[in-house]
Amino acid sequence: MDQIERLIQALTDSLVQKSEFGGTQKLTILNNVAVGGNQVCRSCVLHLPQTNSGRIHLTTANEAADVNDFLLPTGQVIPWPVDNISDLHFYGTVNGDVIYIAWRN
Repeated sequence: MDQIERLIQALTDSLVQKSEFGGTQKLTILNNVAVGGNQVCRSCVLHLPQTNSGRIHLTTANEAADVNDFLLPTGQVIPWPVDNISDLHFYGTVNGDVIYIAWRN
């Protein structure tokens, strides 16, 4: 298990201990976009690994993200209030970059 997987597992364990239920999603940028799966939640944390080579932007508007939306920092854990993971729309400048999401109910 590499450092990123250990971090995601620790975040998930922490979220699950404080919730009835929790889990993770790993999204990959394809054709410059990624959208979270349909998962009801109370909140989530986002993590973009240092190994990503591009920039990733996020919007929770009911529309595709683009370069004018919020730029996510890499290598940090970012808490994000959302009630469904499918509300997270990402735009990435490099296909293959990933976003890790740990969520809780």
